[in-house]
Amino acid sequence: MRIKDYVQATYETLGKTGDTELTLGGLTKYLERRGLTSLYPRILRGLIEKLQRSSRMEETTLTVAREKDVHDALAEAKKRAEDFGTVEKKSVRIDPHLIGGFILERNGKRLDQSHKRVLLDTYRKLTS
Repeated sequence: MRIKDYVQATYETLGKTGDTELTLGGLTKYLERRGLTSLYPRILRGLIEKLQRSSRMEETTLTVAREKDVHDALAEAKKRAEDFGTVEKKSVRIDPHLIGGFILERNGKRLDQSHKRVLLDTYRKLTS
């Protein structure tokens, strides 16, 4: 098995059991039996990266162009709480490259209501 396979298996086991000590203890014993204990640090690093990525995916982020747009964007995001969950003030990002509007993201879903996207779509339609 490759390291990423061990990382995936450990990640799935953690998701099922929820017991970190039991899962990592089982992984250690398995690697010892196979003589692969040297892989343990790399597996742990991969597992930590995977857990960090998955926690970022589960977090809802709201991106706006300016600080003054936050209130309106939060109100709009609240309407879409069924699809994207609740948005906390701490998960709001300011992106000066947006002209206006907002972008709402969670679990790979993206709702782009930015003015930049509308302008780019219009430009593409006119020039194609």
